[in-house]
Amino acid sequence: MDREEFVERYEALKQEGLVELQNWLEKKFDMAIRFTATDCCPICYLNAHPEATFGKFEHPDPAEVGFVWHVPGLSRWAYNTCYDPTRKMLQFYDVWFNLTYSEPFVTVVHEALHGFNCKSGNREYCGDISSAKDGELEEQAKKLVKEFLSQRTQ
Repeated sequence: MDREEFVERYEALKQEGLVELQNWLEKKFDMAIRFTATDCCPICYLNAHPEATFGKFEHPDPAEVGFVWHVPGLSRWAYNTCYDPTRKMLQFYDVWFNLTYSEPFVTVVHEALHGFNCKSGNREYCGDISSAKDGELEEQAKKLVKEFLSQRTQ
């Protein structure tokens, strides 16, 4: 995807409500969230742009699935920390998403749910989690996107 196509797709997502979705999630989850769009797998993007974050990311183990698993979204607390209520004014949740993926709104909500669960103390949904737990978050994300879109059209 060239730069012009990327900008067009990003502007289209903004028209569809990406900024409103971010604001809605921040209010709903009572946490600051930062979205970063990429034109590829966020892990590939971050590994190619180490200045964009702290640390290094790895794809899920290809030996387990038989291929390199490129993900549509990735997230974590900024500064490579976990949620810390004493740093609420400084802390935000980073979400990187592939804007070429078929459901970018579901992706960003899914990733934001990881942060919300971590903030809420529900650690079983933080970090590397089982596909069953991830499937639960995906279903929750789809419901939240529907809720957001229905409120947006009212």
